[in-house]
Amino acid sequence: MKTKHWLALGLVFILLVGILAGCGGQGDSLDAGEENELEENGEEELGLLEEGLLKVAFNADFPPFEMRDENDELCGFDYDLMNALGQVMGYDVHFDDVPFDGIFAGLGTAYDLVISGVTINDERLQTMDFSDPYFDAGQVIVVRKGYEEIKGEEDLPGKKLGVQIGTTGHDVLSDMEEIAADDILVYDNYPLAFIDLVNGGSDAVICDVPVAKTEAKRNDKVELVSEEPFTVEFYGIAVPKGNSKMVEELNAALAQVKEAGIYDELLVKWFVDYEGEL
Repeated sequence: MKTKHWLALGLVFILLVGILAGCGGQGDSLDAGEENELEENGEEELGLLEEGLLKVAFNADFPPFEMRDENDELCGFDYDLMNALGQVMGYDVHFDDVPFDGIFAGLGTAYDLVISGVTINDERLQTMDFSDPYFDAGQVIVVRKGYEEIKGEEDLPGKKLGVQIGTTGHDVLSDMEEIAADDILVYDNYPLAFIDLVNGGSDAVICDVPVAKTEAKRNDKVELVSEEPFTVEFYGIAVPKGNSKMVEELNAALAQVKEAGIYDELLVKWFVDYEGEL
């Protein structure tokens, strides 16, 4: 992880007060000069559904990226990152918790953006645009601890395999001709898939690297077959097709948050220090 730059300490202080303290906070707005610059660019160019507000959808069943804490408050890596980006862009952020299998239907009509561990792929690029990648992820195999019958992806055919509906893992298994459709067990969310795995309802769960590592950290009954993913994929923030101004502002904000060290702080918070229940 990069060392924070001293010149960015002012931004770090402003953002961390609202973001790193915990779930539910949304930092203060930018100063008047920066806000005026955004106004000169014109909010209309962003195509916001509501002036001054970024409406964002995610699915709070994808820990540690998005979830609810013990007080039923929204939180997670994507939650904190989007709040930081909204802070830099000069907008308040409102989150809608939406089932993942239908989350893209409201993009551009019910909400402005989707940030929910969304993999950038050719199929999605036909109907939506994306920010620059903000997370490097891939699919791995999670099994019950001590289960020896799966050593790699070549052993997946003939096994009962759990996935969350609408995810990249679901797509990957569906595209593997040697895997029977009846052997793909589809769940509404990954917590349910892991429960069924532990109870013997499936032989493995296919999911993104950070989700797998987080589950293995908190649950001593499961383990990764390998920490090396058998697919390559990147997460991005989904934007309505053709909204190049939104993509431009998101990318600029993401670069600023990384330069300030905020991104690295959030990596540590959610993938190193976090020990809560998922």
